[in-house]
Amino acid sequence: MKWTQKGHQYDDLGKNFKDKNIYIYGAGNIGKYCFEQLYFLDCVDAFVDRSLEKQKRTFCDKPVLTPDVLFKEHMKDHIIIIAMDSCEWVGEVERRLLLSGYIKNVDFFFYKDFIPNPYNDDYKDTFYIRIYSVYAKNKIYLDSTAVFPSSACNLKCKYCLAFTPHIKQHRIKTLVECKREVDVFFQWVDHVRWFQISGGEPLLWKDLNSLIEYIGEKYRSKIGHRFELVTNGTMVPNDELLQLLSKYEMDVVVDDYGTNYGNMRNECSAIKEKLEECNIPYHYNRVSNWVDLGFFECDNTGKDLVEYYDQCGIPFNTNEYGKIYSCAYCDFAIKAGLIEENRDDYFDLNEELTDRAKKEFVEFTLGYSNRGYSTLCKNCYGWIETINKNFVGVAEQD
Repeated sequence: MKWTQKGHQYDDLGKNFKDKNIYIYGAGNIGKYCFEQLYFLDCVDAFVDRSLEKQKRTFCDKPVLTPDVLFKEHMKDHIIIIAMDSCEWVGEVERRLLLSGYIKNVDFFFYKDFIPNPYNDDYKDTFYIRIYSVYAKNKIYLDSTAVFPSSACNLKCKYCLAFTPHIKQHRIKTLVECKREVDVFFQWVDHVRWFQISGGEPLLWKDLNSLIEYIGEKYRSKIGHRFELVTNGTMVPNDELLQLLSKYEMDVVVDDYGTNYGNMRNECSAIKEKLEECNIPYHYNRVSNWVDLGFFECDNTGKDLVEYYDQCGIPFNTNEYGKIYSCAYCDFAIKAGLIEENRDDYFDLNEELTDRAKKEFVEFTLGYSNRGYSTLCKNCYGWIETINKNFVGVAEQD
């Protein structure tokens, strides 16, 4: 999307959130989950529940109010989050709120529309909490980001999404540089749901353990449940790394490429065994095909690239030296020397942090920029879950 009111794109919605705290309707497990997700904002004043027993005591150290406080008159100084899954009860609460003058997705929200869905990691669930955070509390909530200590890899996948085979000189960062880019990120960001360390193959980088310890000690409380390390399944973590993964409640993405490992061995079984021994959660990722970005074949000349970028909707940004790239694949293509970087490809967190800049940054992470698209759009088939249906074999070695 192209900026039309830079720093003010969401003012109409944001002014409704300004200076408003939250009531959570439902003092149960889902209500507790919502409270935990919102804890960093210190915005929950009370729970609402029809149970007379629950009204006699606190829940998550907050009072439990009768629904009458909402239904007897339109309470305009709070946002209501409906924290329950029963369709029957959700429908009844919604009906009562509408009758009392509340407007859906303005005054009240179903919890899965406002905060991350607890049952999956769907990035699409975080729009409203991002807008609420910056307008109501002047804080920044991000869905995800990733850091890349090194682009070096021990495989040469022909259709690598990071364009690794085309890198003439690998970008291998120092520990000081990595600490700096993480520090800059968290100077701006108050909470990120999903923080990933990736590559290249990150286990090749000599300072990986030190970086994990640094992030874990300084910023683990600012990271949601997915503090994650990605590996291509060629290297078994050593005991020190396993201890750190456990200590900082990390999980591991284990990519299994089957028999396509070239001169390397598939160590996925050994990796999973080690992780299970240490009770470290992991995501075992074995797919039947890969998506082809089509850089060398795709030519989008003549297309409306702003519309193309909006249709693609890639949700994954990356952090390179404190510069946040809106499209991870664009970042990779720049590192590989395939395209020239444009100032609109990234948001620079090294610049002055102001209230206006916070809103601009949130808008950028939601798809806005001056140009409205990334440089790679000219030569890319797009993201797999939206517009790209071009598939190739998994990890075919070059």
